[in-house]
Amino acid sequence: MNYKLNPQLGVKEGDPAWMYFYGLEHYVHIRHHGCDDDRSQQRRGARYFYRQGLRPHALIEQIKRRGMVAMKFSDKMVADSGSFAPFLVGPDEFVLASVGLANMAPGDRIVLSFEIGWERLFEWDSVDLEIMLRESSETGTVLYWNMESCFLRARSTERHTIVGGAAPAQRYFLTVRSAEKRARITGPYSLQGAVYAP
Repeated sequence: MNYKLNPQLGVKEGDPAWMYFYGLEHYVHIRHHGCDDDRSQQRRGARYFYRQGLRPHALIEQIKRRGMVAMKFSDKMVADSGSFAPFLVGPDEFVLASVGLANMAPGDRIVLSFEIGWERLFEWDSVDLEIMLRESSETGTVLYWNMESCFLRARSTERHTIVGGAAPAQRYFLTVRSAEKRARITGPYSLQGAVYAP
């Protein structure tokens, strides 16, 4: 059992709400596995529980009912700026990143998030970049498609949610193309996937 705070709530690391859930995660880990990987953080979380008059087990059930923590699996692929030489994107679809997700069941929410830093070639006034999310393979079913425009530099981001199907595991691909070969990937770029229970 491993509860994670849903990132969509926008809780920042270090604030009281973060400590609240961080302490909960360690509390659950200790109760079920009999060990503590970070005693100081767990103690701080536990103190926060009791200062607020909170009962950990009741809190777990309350959070589960509200659907605030339901992450079952996650994967992420990242390329930071400076870790690679910027490259041109042409008319052929190019795979930027992929993630593999498992522990999926029918009805689960699959959340795919990406970020792409890119720019136009200086000899052109503007440039378009097609961005796609595909399932199963680099030529698989298109789950998401968008055409982005750039007049100098751009940072494209998106969070796309689908409902999980029958397959218990699946791979997802972030692909791009530029029909006139005017777009250059500069980074960072990333793809993150997460599985949430209904």
